[in-house]
Amino acid sequence: MAGEVSLTVAGPVHAADAGTVQVNGWQLVFTAGDRGNKIEMSRAGDTFFFWDNREITPQAGCWRPVPTEPKLAQCSAAGVGQIVVWANGGDDEVNTLTLNMNTPLFLSGGTGNDTLRANDGDDFLYGEEGADFVDGGAGRNNVNRGPDVDTCWNGPVFVNCP
Repeated sequence: MAGEVSLTVAGPVHAADAGTVQVNGWQLVFTAGDRGNKIEMSRAGDTFFFWDNREITPQAGCWRPVPTEPKLAQCSAAGVGQIVVWANGGDDEVNTLTLNMNTPLFLSGGTGNDTLRANDGDDFLYGEEGADFVDGGAGRNNVNRGPDVDTCWNGPVFVNCP
């Protein structure tokens, strides 16, 4: 019809079960697919390591250290001031206990019954939808549990998230 304008904005495009990892300014961002993921992170020197039970597509500032291993990625730690993980749909496990550093984490479980484990820094953890288990480790953590009944590790005891 004359005078009508239509605008369509597309979101990120990737396979439903593949994840991406990239350095975006001062943030290192891991975005999982829409199925259950088992994401683990560690650091050695100036390099972050990411493992998942699903394929990881390395993007800016990241690479696949072993061409035949699509579930492993490495990223430069230079200039990274925060690590962001979007686990998205499915029952996910995100484990950052072996990071052994003070870089703040932002972990989002997305939909599903998720397990989020952070290191001992000051972190932001969001369980979102589903019955989640959230372990912020030591440090001053900001925990947002979402609409369902979740369990948080708060110091020496387990508690229902506030």
